[in-house]
Amino acid sequence: MSNKIRKNKSTITGDVIITRLLILLLASTLFLIFGPTRSMLDQHHDTMVLPQLPGPSSYAEITELEHEDAFRATIQQCLPPNPKCKQFILPGSSKRRVAVIAPPGDLVAKERLQAITQSHDDDLELIFRTHVPPYGYGKTHGLTQVIRFIPQPLLLEVTDALQSLLQKGETHAIITLSDLKAGLRQILRFHCRLSHLAAHTALLSVAATEDEEISSVLQSFLFPDEKPLEPNNNNDDDPDALYQLHAADGTQILTHVQSLSRFNVLKVLDQVLLEELQCTKNLTIWPCPSFWSAGDGPDPTNMSPLVQRLAQALSPDCEDPYAKCWVERDKCEAAGDARCVKNKK
Repeated sequence: MSNKIRKNKSTITGDVIITRLLILLLASTLFLIFGPTRSMLDQHHDTMVLPQLPGPSSYAEITELEHEDAFRATIQQCLPPNPKCKQFILPGSSKRRVAVIAPPGDLVAKERLQAITQSHDDDLELIFRTHVPPYGYGKTHGLTQVIRFIPQPLLLEVTDALQSLLQKGETHAIITLSDLKAGLRQILRFHCRLSHLAAHTALLSVAATEDEEISSVLQSFLFPDEKPLEPNNNNDDDPDALYQLHAADGTQILTHVQSLSRFNVLKVLDQVLLEELQCTKNLTIWPCPSFWSAGDGPDPTNMSPLVQRLAQALSPDCEDPYAKCWVERDKCEAAGDARCVKNKK
């Protein structure tokens, strides 16, 4: 009996071993058959799908910066009949001196302004300039009224200014990310200066929007008692057409700079905007920072020749026969002296 039981146990044990061996053999066979196939599928998936995943793009379009609304909130103007909005007239003259002050580049609504004022040549002088007025009241800057256009978007004014200052033989390809950053700081400081002017001088800040709206706003500021002119669609300074042209040029500049940078150019410029607003207390600090120290640290006076040209174009013109530079900062700006320490004790 015991031998019979021992024999049955041996038979069962052998069957188990054979069954396990068969399972292992089957698993090995399946792996050999389907293993390479799965590997090939994975390789095929990697080859066909991964290269199509979106990567960093060198395309950068002229558009509003993320925090651009914070810049627009700083814009000041001073509109008559508010008594603080002085309208200076030169002694011995009855003629108003109206200055349209804008950075270098094509001026929106220039022909529109000329059309509005053409019947007032005897009592109004229309002046187009890029230089900010020197600090002070009417006797200092010699102006009756000032008009500035608010860029939309802000970067459009930066790229247009830099491109307009390219010299013969230069192309947009020389414009660098550092130039864009410095140019943005300079444009912000330009608006800082004009907002200070709005504390006491009649100043209109007008957004570059629809053609008819611009005409209406300008008309009501310059000649509030006169009937608005009929729209003239034959002018060559249509705001939308100029925007499309400048936006295309600006996009070309930004895209070129982006192609050479490992950083997101628009995010970098937005950070410059935030830093400038912070260090100037939302463009209220007096005096505004120098146009000649708009570069990156540690030496912000180290700027390219192109950016230096923009600084010169924006700085006060102390040789203007109708203006007087009595604030030391204005004298330094006109001389290209960012540190302005010559006469400090």
